[in-house]
Amino acid sequence: MYAGLRRRTGPVVAVEISPGVGAWLVLGHREVLEVVWHPERYSSDPRRWNAVVHGLPPEDSPLLPPLGPRPTASRLDGEEHLRHRRAMTAALGRIDLRQSCASMHHE
Repeated sequence: MYAGLRRRTGPVVAVEISPGVGAWLVLGHREVLEVVWHPERYSSDPRRWNAVVHGLPPEDSPLLPPLGPRPTASRLDGEEHLRHRRAMTAALGRIDLRQSCASMHHE
């Protein structure tokens, strides 16, 4: 499906995820890297998205639970993102993967 969409429309497609709420569907690898590598231009924080800033979608929209703001590293930008990421990296760095994998094989 995505390959066909890329052929017809290109690597970035304008979509409507809810009535009056537009978004961009990024399908190309190079374009995804552009978004990932430039968080100052492409925010992960829904509180900064144009639709949310302009009061869309409405508060009773079914989009808000999956797309609404939440305090997770994947939904934050800047220092907030780095603070959460450092905490996760520190916690995950304490896991001994050899021990974890060995215990999985004995269960």
